[in-house]
Amino acid sequence: MGDDIRLIIQFIVGAVFAGQLNTGINALFMLTYIGSSRYWYNRVRAEVDAVVDKYAPDRSLPLGQRVEAIPIEAWESEFPLLDCCLTNSIRLQLLKTMYRRNMGAEDVKIGNEIVPSGTFLTYHISDVHQDPGIYLGLLKWDPSRYFAERAEDKKKPFC
Repeated sequence: MGDDIRLIIQFIVGAVFAGQLNTGINALFMLTYIGSSRYWYNRVRAEVDAVVDKYAPDRSLPLGQRVEAIPIEAWESEFPLLDCCLTNSIRLQLLKTMYRRNMGAEDVKIGNEIVPSGTFLTYHISDVHQDPGIYLGLLKWDPSRYFAERAEDKKKPFC
């Protein structure tokens, strides 16, 4: 397609390193944020304790054993606050660029633009994740921004 080989290499290396900032790393940031706020720590602790007590009420058992008793369905649905905590941690830490290549045989229309087959697309996430018109207290770690009554992440697509 005539692109400079250096630019292609920079793009590929950038894409590889962009993938290193994953949920595991963000989970560690989440624990740091939770630990820095007594208010959120207490709320998260109450949520976790409630789920553990629901599925393994025998407090004489070791905590690890009690946590093992929580079914996968509960892990996926009964930790809404932890989900908000992780989502907000990702919002603050994931200030990167997303990449996608149109691998289909056909061109794709997005809005008024045509994306030819084989073309790379990039999107800088900060356009929405760091938009003060969307997020109040832009750089503050605040899981309540995802609660239904605020729903800051619903103000625009891709928030």
